[in-house]
Amino acid sequence: MSTSKKTSKKDQQSDQPEASEEALPEGGELDRVRNILFGAQSRDFERRFERLEEHLDREMTALKDTVNRRLDALETYAKEEDEALRKRLSTEQEQRKDAIDELAGDLKKLTKTVKEHRSELEEQLTESESTLRSRLLDQSKELSQDLQTKYEALREQIEAASTELRDDKMDRLALADLLETMSMHLRDGFAASEDA
Repeated sequence: MSTSKKTSKKDQQSDQPEASEEALPEGGELDRVRNILFGAQSRDFERRFERLEEHLDREMTALKDTVNRRLDALETYAKEEDEALRKRLSTEQEQRKDAIDELAGDLKKLTKTVKEHRSELEEQLTESESTLRSRLLDQSKELSQDLQTKYEALREQIEAASTELRDDKMDRLALADLLETMSMHLRDGFAASEDA
């Protein structure tokens, strides 16, 4: 669009010198000489500038297109990477959640098993204590009965021995009395025989 405007200006300028040559008064002779001397060169510069501007416009457009394409490609790549990362994060989160749920389930099972074992052990311990107490009580009763029986037997033996000793002692006393009586009789008998 700018090139068409410039081209139309150029056409107007190239047309103007001819018209101005005819319309210029004598005071404008200097401008006319300047136009004759530098007009072709000036038009050549203008054409070159226009071509350069068109070339720059094309390069700028190509550069914009390239930058836009690259930006679009970069944006697409970034979106794809973002989506891939989101999917990967989501997958990892799900895997971690599943792993945590599995561990929690295993922990609950383990806790339940430990509680069951503990209950069983407590029951066994209670039964063992009860059995042990019962055995100890039975043995204690048996020992008490044995002791009582042995005590009674010993007491009876002691009483029998004591009775026997008393009987022996009585026999000795009786024997001593008998001997004393006999000795008295003998003494009296000796004394009577001597008197006679």
